Amino acid sequence: MKENHKYYLFLVKILNTYKMPTAQFYLHNAIRKIKRNTFDAAIEDLNRAITINPSFVEAYLLRARLYYDKGEYNNTIIDCGYILDNRPSSADGYAWRGKSKYATGKLEEALADLTKATLLDDRNADAFYQRGLIYKDLKQYEAAIQDFTEVLDLDAHNKKAYYHRG
Repeated sequence: MKENHKYYLFLVKILNTYKMPTAQFYLHNAIRKIKRNTFDAAIEDLNRAITINPSFVEAYLLRARLYYDKGEYNNTIIDCGYILDNRPSSADGYAWRGKSKYATGKLEEALADLTKATLLDDRNADAFYQRGLIYKDLKQYEAAIQDFTEVLDLDAHNKKAYYHRG
């Protein structure tokens, strides 16, 4: 019994000497890799962060954004679903899921998500812009103009909003 205790103390000493990377460590690595435009490597680090801490919402959000940029919209939708299950007040979760649903042609679902995002964060110009595009596609021009005007109130230099507002 005493030998087991000594062995346990020895293992604890080794583990403390050679600390295992944390989820936060992998998140920071992913951010560095994004700055170097190595997005697949960043996703691998975010996968590691999530493996270590499955409730790490920030890692899911960053991975969702990377998936979106890669055109992997269904993966973005899955990650945003997890984010919203665990943090229902995440405007970014709704915004990225809405953008991804729009990209996959699910206009009504996208509209609902982007509306929720704008209600949670009325300074999210991108959510208003994306919602304006949907309204334009749905031929709801008054609503589209209103959203593009809101974008311009938040970001007066947004050339795309000027273009779409007409």
